[in-house]
Amino acid sequence: MKKTFEQIKQSEARLRKIIDTIPALVWCGLPDVSKEFFNQRWHDYTGLSPEEAHGWGWKVTIHPDDIEKLIDTWSIFVAPGEPSEVEARIRRFDGQYRWFLFRAEPLRDEALWTYLTTPFLLAMDGVRVEETEAWRQGAETWRVLRAYFPGSIETHSLVQDFFFGEDLLLRRHDYSVNIAGGFGAAQLTSDYVTANGVRLPTKRRAYTRGPDRRPILDMLMVSIDISEVRLFSTMPLFVG
Repeated sequence: MKKTFEQIKQSEARLRKIIDTIPALVWCGLPDVSKEFFNQRWHDYTGLSPEEAHGWGWKVTIHPDDIEKLIDTWSIFVAPGEPSEVEARIRRFDGQYRWFLFRAEPLRDEALWTYLTTPFLLAMDGVRVEETEAWRQGAETWRVLRAYFPGSIETHSLVQDFFFGEDLLLRRHDYSVNIAGGFGAAQLTSDYVTANGVRLPTKRRAYTRGPDRRPILDMLMVSIDISEVRLFSTMPLFVG
């Protein structure tokens, strides 16, 4: 397992190096048009540090006459998740502005998509759900729904189990991880918040699943914490 994670880290480092050496200014952002990543060429060109550019800090590099059109164009294409193009001027580190063609291409994360759309994804066309044997967790009894996903839906694995507590909130999510040979994972969910009337867990901890189906708590695989939750009609990421 340790060797597998070392390989993953090495792959991430190689990918970052490739992105940093691409002869283009590359960025990654969220649906609200804020940005969370720029490649090194972008930082070298604008003179902004990653901390200065993060979120909405990047806006200072766009010509004042172009920023409204740029944001409006991206916002129009966020909901349907369609590629878009728009021209705007970017300020160079020496204060000079140059015209650029911005291209935005939607990227979708199957894992994050699964997490943010549960349990609504269980009602999608082609998804078959059946209730299996209840699960005892301490003094509680959790109801378990087993979902069979069609191959047309990008998600962790074709068969997944969803555990719901006595309050009908998701407490655990079991699936097969699609890396490192597809080992079994048990993800525990907690710390719920309400966003636009929808209850969502803000803390997710995925562990290796043991032969007894219980999570091995000293083998934490993934840790996810979500804050400032807001709901959009879709959740694409854009890169251009």
